Amino acid sequence: EYALQLIKTDGKTGRYITYRSAAFKIKQIQDGSGKPMNVYVTQKVGLRTVDTFRTASSQLFLPTGTIYASYEEKGTVTTPLKVKAGIYLIEEVETPAGFVKTSPLRIEVKASGISEIKEDGTQIVRREIVNQPVYGRLHLRKKLEEIKSDVSLVKPQDLSKVRFGMYAADTIIDPADGSILLHKGELFSSFYLNSDGTYLLDQIPLGSYDLKELEAPAGILVEKKSFPMVISQTDETTEIYDVQLQVTNQLTYLEIVKENMDGQVLTGAKLSLRRASDH
Repeated sequence: EYALQLIKTDGKTGRYITYRSAAFKIKQIQDGSGKPMNVYVTQKVGLRTVDTFRTASSQLFLPTGTIYASYEEKGTVTTPLKVKAGIYLIEEVETPAGFVKTSPLRIEVKASGISEIKEDGTQIVRREIVNQPVYGRLHLRKKLEEIKSDVSLVKPQDLSKVRFGMYAADTIIDPADGSILLHKGELFSSFYLNSDGTYLLDQIPLGSYDLKELEAPAGILVEKKSFPMVISQTDETTEIYDVQLQVTNQLTYLEIVKENMDGQVLTGAKLSLRRASDH
């Protein structure tokens, strides 16, 4: 018989997920002799019957029927009683916030799979269960306002000198360990657009942000207002949440009106506008 230890890890960094717990049910689907089974593991611990195994974490909530050993290393859970040799299906019934739910994992518990033997002779079979972190992705597009005038001096096809900055609107937390990734007001990313006015900003941690336009080339007014955006998790299956944002900038232009002495607008006048360097 063996002690089964499950370790919950971040698929991007490989670190243990310690901020929030994961919870599992363990189903035996085959015994050591190869006989098919379909039985969930339940263990009697003191006066409690346990059928759900929760990793140790900073989380304090403990539902009924769950085993949680605070003395274990955070991010791990070990069955309090031993399990027999066989094939098991590890079903994740609760996923740490900020991560995608893992599909059921098939593992075989046997002598050749022992990871560690304790001083008291306890044989531990250890398995990592990996969760992918959830991120946001910003699809930004900049457009110029449309005006009924000659815009030949403006090159709307090249907006590569427009720069944006994305700032944390609140404290941004690492869902793996609860550490602070960004303090409120801290810059997450500063970037110039592509020449066509588009930009793709990837790997945005969950949280609230303010997008601000910081620079624009001559002839284009910098947009003064900021654009709030929230990257939030709405289910346990989506890994990337896409946000679409279009920002329209005003152009700098001169409007000339021909009037007579009485202030009446005159039509039909022809004017010529030349560069100062042409004189």
